[in-house]
Amino acid sequence: MKKAVDKILKILSLIVMIFIVIIGSFLIYYFVSIKIYEQKGTGYEPKVTLYTIISRSMVPKINVYDVVFDIKIDKNTVLKKGDIITFISKSPDSYNYVITHRIINVSNNEYGISYTTKGDNNNVEDEAKVYQDQVLGKVLFVIPQLGKIQTFIAYRGGWLILLALPAFGIIVANIVKIATPKLKELEAKKR
Repeated sequence: MKKAVDKILKILSLIVMIFIVIIGSFLIYYFVSIKIYEQKGTGYEPKVTLYTIISRSMVPKINVYDVVFDIKIDKNTVLKKGDIITFISKSPDSYNYVITHRIINVSNNEYGISYTTKGDNNNVEDEAKVYQDQVLGKVLFVIPQLGKIQTFIAYRGGWLILLALPAFGIIVANIVKIATPKLKELEAKKR
């Protein structure tokens, strides 16, 4: 029984470690891409961007504190009805805000292709049309509640705790490894 539990714990640890490495790799890529963009400017925008959702406009598909992974689109990318996009809003009530909503209609006019968007949880469509140059990216996938970690890290000492916890875990694991044989030895002497 003990061997089975140990094996299950090792597998779970491996899964968690792989998940952390994947997320960490995305975050490192994202931060490096942003730094390159800041230094070199237009033309060096990251291919993948992350946005933490702060409103309930896309519930139940996307919730507050979910993180959306967007892929950058170019002017030749064809977006269609049903796609979820992140864009810079020109609506009066959310002017210049970064918004993530679903395309509910695609039309073509003298200014080019425009998209009518709406939050899944909103009663009405967005006031202003969205044009290709406003679109920051198309949502690839969503990681639920990852934004809570971002919020935690952003506030006082959160990043320190995040670094200290794994270090503490490693120290405790090593103490247990060192102490276990000695405890077994003491137990054997008592008998």
